Amino acid sequence: MVAPVARSDRAVVRQHRAVRVPLAQAILAAATAMLVALACYLVWRRACAGLQQPLSGVLLWAMGAGAAGLVAAIRGGWCWVGMPPLPQRWPAAVLWLLPTLAVLTLLAALSLPGTSRLGGLAAWGSVLAGEAVWLALVRRARPAAGAAPPPAAAAETGASSCAGPAQSPWQLPVDLRADGQTMTELRPDVSQQLTRFQSPQQGDVAEGLLRTRFAAGQRSRNVHVAFCPPMSGRPRVDVAQVAGPATRVKVADAQAFGIRFDVRLHAASPHEENVLIHFQARCEP
Repeated sequence: MVAPVARSDRAVVRQHRAVRVPLAQAILAAATAMLVALACYLVWRRACAGLQQPLSGVLLWAMGAGAAGLVAAIRGGWCWVGMPPLPQRWPAAVLWLLPTLAVLTLLAALSLPGTSRLGGLAAWGSVLAGEAVWLALVRRARPAAGAAPPPAAAAETGASSCAGPAQSPWQLPVDLRADGQTMTELRPDVSQQLTRFQSPQQGDVAEGLLRTRFAAGQRSRNVHVAFCPPMSGRPRVDVAQVAGPATRVKVADAQAFGIRFDVRLHAASPHEENVLIHFQARCEP
């Protein structure tokens, strides 16, 4: 018996989010573009000697603090729509760093000869302090290199109670089905495919392919698999993504009667997405 792939009792909320996410992305991109355009305009004005009267210290500080707050709001918005902090892909990284570069350029254009030193220090200090806070938050959110994985990560690598030490890293199995065929493809109209067999080396083994569908703007789903009859104990579970956008798959709960997977996209998509994962659960003899 196989349970449904996912339960969705918040369809209206997902539909609203599917509309809000693209709208928020457009607003954030427009705000970034306006900030860059303002910085370029001030640089052009200063190059043409159009800026000659320095701002007062209080006004310059207020502009610096306001610009730092705007950068924080833009970055918070990108995080809300699913962009990770300091992303590795260059288009997303540009959107993350461009507001800061625009603000620094803006302050440089406004720092005219005769500008109050105290006001200038306060303005630059506000921007740099905001950057320091964001970097500290990013470091806290990211695990340190070489650190031991948290208990939840052990479930992802397959640690459980009825098996020996987990095999890490786990490779997507090439020949695990009883008929000797691989399990790396699933028909588009099929949501789950499960095979269960007895192996002298691995014991009671259940493996299969699971398809998870994400609505536009949705990032996380739960996938459930049931075992009937139950296994002899809590199984060791290994899981790997086979197809779809970049996704984190986590074994949230593994019991003798079934498994629950948490599937989360790295970034929300304005379109419907499909993620295909392969799992193997086993209780060694």
